[in-house]
Amino acid sequence: MKRFTLFIAALVVALSAMAQTTVTKTTNELVEAFGWSVSSGNTCNGCYKSFALDENITISTSGEDNCGSVWGTTTNDWRLYQAKNGDITVTAKTGYVISSVQLKFTTSNGGALQNGEDTVKSEDVVTVNAESITMPVISTTGKTSGQVRITSFTVVYAAAGQKVVAKPSIDVAELFVESTTITMTAEDGLDIYYTLDGTTPDATSEKYSAPIVVSASCDIKAIAVDPTDNVSSNVSEASTTKATSVSVSEAVEIANAVSGNNVLADGAYVVEGYVTEIKYQNAQGNTNLWISATQDGTNELQTYNCTLLAESVAVGDYVQLLGYLTKYNTTPEMVKGTIAIIEAPTSTAIDNAAVFSKATKRMVNGQLVIEREGVMYNVVGGVVGTK
Repeated sequence: MKRFTLFIAALVVALSAMAQTTVTKTTNELVEAFGWSVSSGNTCNGCYKSFALDENITISTSGEDNCGSVWGTTTNDWRLYQAKNGDITVTAKTGYVISSVQLKFTTSNGGALQNGEDTVKSEDVVTVNAESITMPVISTTGKTSGQVRITSFTVVYAAAGQKVVAKPSIDVAELFVESTTITMTAEDGLDIYYTLDGTTPDATSEKYSAPIVVSASCDIKAIAVDPTDNVSSNVSEASTTKATSVSVSEAVEIANAVSGNNVLADGAYVVEGYVTEIKYQNAQGNTNLWISATQDGTNELQTYNCTLLAESVAVGDYVQLLGYLTKYNTTPEMVKGTIAIIEAPTSTAIDNAAVFSKATKRMVNGQLVIEREGVMYNVVGGVVGTK
């Protein structure tokens, strides 16, 4: 009987050592739970500088003015402003220790959070192992007006004295064309076990040893395990989607078939075409342009705030769009994606690495001409005259 009692006691200790709590709340859920007023337009309807995520975890900011205000319509966000000394502090009740913090957010003006010397981006897992953590808002683009707009808060914690293993980080592209690489990291001395089919991993799952190359969509889950006592972390999750290759006309057809305004079509897509017009580009790389299936075609598919994977783009460039399709009013669009230049006009006179300047196209003597900074080029980059 004594031996059995000792076994039960040891089992209870082992189970308590693995006990940790994960609390996740979206800003939408907090708005509903606390009855917060949502700001819109240019009107701030109140700031919420301290609130409980659950009975043991508090979120707060010491930022000035509009820090802690909530903005939005369908998806609400809790905002922090660099110019107003915005920061976020996550605090555990006495007797508890925070293992990790993970925030999902959008940004403006290069906004990010700072943890010591590290820059924290959306959905990064920040290891804490302390009763609290404070992270100020910074800008990754050298500005002083960075913004962080938090849409989801996740905190992992446990009672003080209990062993907590921080979950691993998963680094993978959201979308890919042919293949992509999955990289996982954990604290030193921990092993990582993972699955790619969405099932929950354990210590009998595939052990991570090197970056994984996949060529199909997959749902990734991973845990970190301390091999000295087999204590496991909570599960990290990520997904990556292989885009379907379609022509410009097929992309337009898919976008136009969307029911409703600004609703994403099912799936992700990759489209290639020639740039026919550049509407907008800013210092953060957000670019709006039109493409066509042919060099002398008319505007067919527009991008909206897609990220340009180059320093500049010109009319006539052959580009690849990777993202999601939707319809805005009557305009077929590629959104939440990237723009890669596959082939640019080949001429030393056209420098695609130069500071962006708008180019236009027109017909001259029956020939498509690209005009840029007073010089006219044909579609392969040859100089054909000046304006």
